[in-house]
Amino acid sequence: MYASLVEKEGRIIYPKDQKKIKNLIAIVILFILSYQLAAKNEKQVFRLAKLEIDSTKLKAYNAALRLKIETFVRIELGVLLLNAVAEKDCPSHIVIMEVYAN
Repeated sequence: MYASLVEKEGRIIYPKDQKKIKNLIAIVILFILSYQLAAKNEKQVFRLAKLEIDSTKLKAYNAALRLKIETFVRIELGVLLLNAVAEKDCPSHIVIMEVYAN
């Protein structure tokens, strides 16, 4: 594992597989945190969606997604958390996490 690390300009660069593992770990941590939030109230509902967006439409999709998140959190009753993250190396891969009161 350590032999595959490459140092460039004083920074350590990880192979793509390790970056994917780090992304997966981040998603799992978010999932666990949302599960703990949901465990406080059995009626809460949470959803996790993994999407792959056409890269030619990514800019428009991100704008629409940002508007949707802002609107839902502000207006919709029962929305506790609505968040989206994209992979750093592949921004067209998006994970959306939603937590609702019921």
